[in-house]
Amino acid sequence: VDYVEGSGEDAAVVPISSVELDVPVEEGGRAEKEIGVEQQSVDELKELLQKALKELEVAQINSTMFEEKVKKISETAIFLHDEAARSLNDVNSTLDTIQKVANEEHQAKEAVQNATMALSLAEARLQ
Repeated sequence: VDYVEGSGEDAAVVPISSVELDVPVEEGGRAEKEIGVEQQSVDELKELLQKALKELEVAQINSTMFEEKVKKISETAIFLHDEAARSLNDVNSTLDTIQKVANEEHQAKEAVQNATMALSLAEARLQ
């Protein structure tokens, strides 16, 4: 009879005797049948272990890929946040410039109105 010793990649199959198992040798091969069933169970367990190890490896790869995607998304989000902050500053600066131009335009209109009044008064005096 074999049994699995250790775990993971360190696992090894070690044979043991019926004496070590404390299994009595019975007539008619009944003990041999039980050993055969145990061997089948051990083989099934080995297969399950191998399957579980493969699934673990796949899960680790998927986890690494997911982590890389999250990192890229995070970096993109930070970049976009910074870009949005710069854009907001640009918009505020442009609004300030527009306000200054509007103020200057208002002052120019007042100056034109004052000049027009002065011209009208001068024309009235000439007549």
